Amino acid sequence: MDKKLKLLSGFCTAVASIGWILIIGGWFWLMVFSTHANTGVSSDADCMKFAFYGISAVSFEFFFVGIGAIIIAGLVKFIIKKESKPSLMLRCGDKLFYIFAVLGILWAVIQHSFFAVAIDDKIARFLYEQPILLPTLGKAIILILLGQILKRLLPIIEEYKSLV
Repeated sequence: MDKKLKLLSGFCTAVASIGWILIIGGWFWLMVFSTHANTGVSSDADCMKFAFYGISAVSFEFFFVGIGAIIIAGLVKFIIKKESKPSLMLRCGDKLFYIFAVLGILWAVIQHSFFAVAIDDKIARFLYEQPILLPTLGKAIILILLGQILKRLLPIIEEYKSLV
């Protein structure tokens, strides 16, 4: 059993490391993207598309995923370690998940308002908006559920550890 816990702890370290790599890599990617994205842009609308893509990619594909990975790895480490305290990020994890859900929804609304103004054809607008709106709703629901699970699970784990 101890060997399996060491393996699980190693996986947690790897997941947390990947989370930090995503966060740091997101900043690096943002710098590279912002310096090279505007080359060859022919109009303000194209510039806005690049800006929307850059903000979406960095926020939702790098930062949020990285912080989520760190929180989940911290939760598993907190569960398997006998005498550990939850980290600050783990204690605030439910609030971070809620913030991510709200920011995702706000970002989808901002993108909708941009596409509503920029694209007159309703079918073309739907083709741009549908891949944004439906997955965003799913992600928001998953993030809220993760926040609720984390909020309810941490006190139970702390109570169990104090009894053992």
